[in-house]
Amino acid sequence: SGKIYRTYIKINNLPNIDASMPVLGATLELSFLSATTTGKTAQVYKVSSSWEAGTITYDNQPSIANSNLLSECDYSSSISFLTFDLSQDVTALYDEFLAANNYGYVVKYADESNSNPDYNVFHSMESTTTAKRPVVTITYGYALPSSLTNGSEYSFQNYGSFAYMTVHDGT
Repeated sequence: SGKIYRTYIKINNLPNIDASMPVLGATLELSFLSATTTGKTAQVYKVSSSWEAGTITYDNQPSIANSNLLSECDYSSSISFLTFDLSQDVTALYDEFLAANNYGYVVKYADESNSNPDYNVFHSMESTTTAKRPVVTITYGYALPSSLTNGSEYSFQNYGSFAYMTVHDGT
């Protein structure tokens, strides 16, 4: 009791998405190993300095700024995971990942007062239950090739079956 609990996360593996594919959004899902009893709101902040999983402590934790708040999620006893929207940071995440400056995220309570201490424990990448490991989902779209015009109708022939498919307005 009287302690402040935080979870630090680094994303070390991102899918290679072609530059012509617009990134539409991203989410982070964390599954509870053991959960809160008071139902506090959890928040995700972008971390702004380097840290290592094996050496991080409360005293040497990396810096974050309140302006780095990305998402928050209200706790409900009916859920077994928290989902955070990282859409506003996904472009920077890729840029920082490619530049080897990816410092990750921290999950903490909106209210970290010692008068009502609480904690969550999440499954990590080392969890023996694969389905409970943290998941980052990147949603991206399809960009129309420059040789095609939006709003036009095109027919494509399948090389294997020789069947035709007609596409009009993206459908």
